[in-house]
Amino acid sequence: MVVMRPISLDDIDNISPAKLQELRECFDTIDDDQNGTISQKEFQYALTKLNIFIGSDEVRELFFEYDTDNDNNLDFDEFIQLVAKLDPSVSQEIEINQAFKLFDLNQDGYISRHEVKEALTWFGITASDEDLDLLFAMTDNDKDGRINHAEFRNILYDPPSASVPLSDSLAPSCGVSEGSNTSLKQRSQPKRASAS
Repeated sequence: MVVMRPISLDDIDNISPAKLQELRECFDTIDDDQNGTISQKEFQYALTKLNIFIGSDEVRELFFEYDTDNDNNLDFDEFIQLVAKLDPSVSQEIEINQAFKLFDLNQDGYISRHEVKEALTWFGITASDEDLDLLFAMTDNDKDGRINHAEFRNILYDPPSASVPLSDSLAPSCGVSEGSNTSLKQRSQPKRASAS
């Protein structure tokens, strides 16, 4: 059984317009009678078009779980919620967009230095001006003094390759002992469990 956190209708607001369009086109393609709903059989076909492969028993169980109006069909909202649960890329997109909104305090689509500092303070992290300079040097690719959504996504998916030392003010907040000269590159590498 696929185990991921439940996706709510509020989460749909955090799916990019491009991804929503892709899902809408898939939904419309398999909605043979164009009545705005799809059957369980059509849903299973949609999953294969989206490269999601699960057993028919699981499809049936999930289908009925997400058929909230119990009409034996999925409307588009029910379809999106279910696909978001099954497709890690959709769930990841939702989480990235939610994280972006935590930093974009004025909701203008950009993250300013002030917003980064405010958000980090809210998380109990003190960032020096040097830390902010470093963060923006690594993230603000178009050098407009703010971080847009694409730059935010890039820093999460493709952390900088150069070793950049953290200042002593930010390092303790990130679980690094003071004066340890730990770099952002070193911190961004996931710890791997040793095989025993």
